[in-house]
Amino acid sequence: MDDCSKFVWVYFLSQKSQNFKMVKTQFSCDIKSLQSDGGGEYQNVSTFLKQHGIIHRVSCPHTQEQNGAIERRNRIIVEKGLTLLAQSYLPHVFWEHAFKTATYLHNRTITPILNYESPYQRLYQKIPDYAFLKTFGCLCYPYLRPYNSYKIDFWSKPCIFLGYSASHKGYICFDQSTSKIYISRHVVFDEDTFPYKRSLPHQNESQSPDLANSPTVLAQVQNPPTMTPINLLVPPVPPSFSHSSSIIQTPLPSPPQTPLPSPPQSPIPPVHRDWGLYELRQQ
Repeated sequence: MDDCSKFVWVYFLSQKSQNFKMVKTQFSCDIKSLQSDGGGEYQNVSTFLKQHGIIHRVSCPHTQEQNGAIERRNRIIVEKGLTLLAQSYLPHVFWEHAFKTATYLHNRTITPILNYESPYQRLYQKIPDYAFLKTFGCLCYPYLRPYNSYKIDFWSKPCIFLGYSASHKGYICFDQSTSKIYISRHVVFDEDTFPYKRSLPHQNESQSPDLANSPTVLAQVQNPPTMTPINLLVPPVPPSFSHSSSIIQTPLPSPPQTPLPSPPQSPIPPVHRDWGLYELRQQ
């Protein structure tokens, strides 16, 4: 990782002793110092750095926070790569392509550390081509006529998009039927379709078993089991009665009714022809 632009390069090695075999100055500047941990694989690197006047700064033993910048970048790249694999339903055998694509996307992502510029823009002094980005692991159709050996071969076939070529301005396409990798600039993408998702029966709804046409269901439809109807609204017939006899319904005795006490009645005043006279007498 370049400490100035935060640009990241990733190299996959079979052994850790193979790292840092060559240093190139492609940006009209020399490397002044290199920060790394105290691993034994850097012994050969220290000799190389001394010959070229480059300072090798090493973090203290068991003190990863002194090399925290690159440790965080490693974790970010791994988490992004695993996210790409999970989102595209690809198996872990494609982890190398996923981590390379994660690095490619990380270098083109704006960050507030660089005043909302991407590491690519800070290093190359130009805005990256975001239209070139495609969905990782989606279905793609590369132009394969230059690869064909016969004229009657198809000019394209369904492949899986695995990332961007570091040596070409093109896309990496994987043919699942032949396990071949093609690099092509002219590719048609179907970013809503993921071939490995369709190949998993438990992830694909279209490949779910047809229960309506299964042999078990057909046998049940052709030979339905005999069911005894149960009427929950009619009480069961006593054993002494036959099925042809009618059911006698005896009405239930009504509960005894207790007369309610009558409310107290106020005395009725005598009837007078002159009602107003009666009111005066009451007053």
